[in-house]
Amino acid sequence: MGVPSLVEFDISFNEHESSPNHYVDMPDPAVALGPSLIALVQKSQCQNTFRKLRIHSIKITKEQLMNIVLAFPLLTHLILDNLWFDGTVLYDLSTTSPKPLPHLEVLELLALPADFALGDLEHFVMSRQEYEIEDGQRVDLDCGSLKKIVVTCLECEPFNFQHYGNGGFWGETQIVASLGLVKRWCT
Repeated sequence: MGVPSLVEFDISFNEHESSPNHYVDMPDPAVALGPSLIALVQKSQCQNTFRKLRIHSIKITKEQLMNIVLAFPLLTHLILDNLWFDGTVLYDLSTTSPKPLPHLEVLELLALPADFALGDLEHFVMSRQEYEIEDGQRVDLDCGSLKKIVVTCLECEPFNFQHYGNGGFWGETQIVASLGLVKRWCT
């Protein structure tokens, strides 16, 4: 199978009428998702057109997720929906050089467990932020290409953004605790 003009790939492993709400109900893929997806894109020679990836309802290893992200540097949209993965992959990506996903505009992490380490997400996003040093102080400029972050949790504790001071990194953040939704637009 070849898809030479592939722009968007949306894959779901959901076998239920509704999304599984417990990770033990998620399938372990019989075939490794990462290598299969990478091979499909390479065989189709659509690396230059492939921009949007959504992966839904599967357990994925840290290594597989890291390989997928690093294999597709031109992605503008990455949606990890009801995925079981080790969140430290976000920290690891933030320390990778060159910066992965330099064209990323939208990052959606949907249906995360309540204990997901948002600090790793913060570190990933902060590593993308461009800044200058003026009078020995860091002055944040913008978030590069990143325009939108959406995070939803299955059950969330309200997250306190106050310690960032003066709006800090999160700026115009809106928090809707009843949905566990964190939304941030970079301007």
